[in-house]
Amino acid sequence: MIRGENTSKVLRARAAVTRAFREHFAARKYTEVTPPTLVQTQCEGGSTLFKFSYFGRIYSLQVKLFRSMDYVSEQIKDLQNKISNLEGEKNTMTKQMDMIDVRIDNLERINKKSSIEIRNVPRRPKEGKKELFNMIQKLYSVIDSQDMTDAYQLRDVYRLPSKPDATTSTIVAEFSNTLAKDNFIQKVKKYSKNKYEQLNSKHLGINDPKTFIYISEHLTVKATRLFYLARDVAKTQGFDFCWTSNGRVFLRKKENAPHILVKDEETLMTDAIGVPILLCKFPAEIKSFYMQRCADDKRLTESVDVLMPGVGEIVGGSMRIWDLEELLEGYKREGIDPSPYYWYTDQRRFGAVPHGGYGLGLERFLCWLLDRYHIRDVCLYPRFLERCTP
Repeated sequence: MIRGENTSKVLRARAAVTRAFREHFAARKYTEVTPPTLVQTQCEGGSTLFKFSYFGRIYSLQVKLFRSMDYVSEQIKDLQNKISNLEGEKNTMTKQMDMIDVRIDNLERINKKSSIEIRNVPRRPKEGKKELFNMIQKLYSVIDSQDMTDAYQLRDVYRLPSKPDATTSTIVAEFSNTLAKDNFIQKVKKYSKNKYEQLNSKHLGINDPKTFIYISEHLTVKATRLFYLARDVAKTQGFDFCWTSNGRVFLRKKENAPHILVKDEETLMTDAIGVPILLCKFPAEIKSFYMQRCADDKRLTESVDVLMPGVGEIVGGSMRIWDLEELLEGYKREGIDPSPYYWYTDQRRFGAVPHGGYGLGLERFLCWLLDRYHIRDVCLYPRFLERCTP
C-alpha cells in the first residue's frame, strides 16, 4: 500500500496515461504484441546490453526490441510495441565517464566560485604579481573609491595562457571569499550603468594601447560555452536577461518571468524555445546501424526525435534498413557476427517492405506532464546505475 499522497497521485496519473496510450492505438486499429525480453543476440552491438547468468548460460536484456517486431510487421501493418523493460545505457563505462565529467565540472566550478576574469587586457613587459595586484587595486579605486575594503581581499592574481602573438589576454583575480567577489561584480555593473565611459585598460594603469576590458565571473569551459550560446539565443528568442551566478548560466524573458537554468545545450534549446521540437535526420555515425540512410545524403539517417521543454527527448524513431546489402554492410561496420541473426537477415533476403518504428519514454513523458525533475519521481521502484533493489 502506498501511504504517500504525492506518490499515490503520481502512480494514478501513470496508470491513466498508460491507459490513454493503449486506447489511442487501439482506436486506430493497432495491434499490441509482446516480444521476448530475454534473448541471446545483440540489438545495437554488445555495448547496449545488460548481461547476466540465466540457467547457466549468458543471456542479454535488450534495450530496444525492434527485430522481434519485424517478424510480424508484414502481416500487421499498424503495430504497437509496448514493453516494460529496463532502459540501459550504451555502456556502463560511458555512464561512469559522464558522471566523472559532471563531477569534474562541479569541482572546477567550486574552485572558481570566488574568482573573476578581466578579459582583453594588454600585456606589459616584465609584468609580475606585484604589477597585476596594482592593476586590480587601481581598477577598484575607479569603480568605488570610497570603499576599498574588498580590494585588499585578493588572494591571487595571474594571467591565463594565450597565443604567442596575442597582444591582450585574460587576467584572473581570486578573492579570499565569495562575498568579496560578488561585491566586486556588483560594483562593476553599477559603474557600467551610471558612467559614460566604459571600463578600459587606462583604468588599470595601462595608457597605451587603450582597449576596452570586460569583467565577469571566472567560468568553467562548459559554462563559458553555454554562456556564449545562451547570449545568442537571448538575442534571437527575445530574452531580456542572460547572466551568470555562481558559475551557472541563467535566462529570463521579462523582469518578473521565471528564470531558466541552462544546464546543457539541450536544455538551452528546449527550455528557451519553450515548445515541442522535432529534430530530424541525425548523422549516421551517432545512430544505430539499422537506421535507414537518407536517399539524398548517405551521411544522414531517416530519423526523428521529439524534445519537450524541461525534459528533453521523449520520443525517438526512424525508418529501418530493409535492403539486404545495406544490412550486411551494417553488420560488418559494427563488427557483429551475422550468423546468430539468420532469421532477421532472411526477412530482408526473401522480401521486406519499407518500415519504421519509434519508442516513447513513458517516464519522461510523465516528467513533462507532471512537471517532475527526474524519472525517479515517477517510478514506483526506480532503477539506475548500481541499484537494482528493491
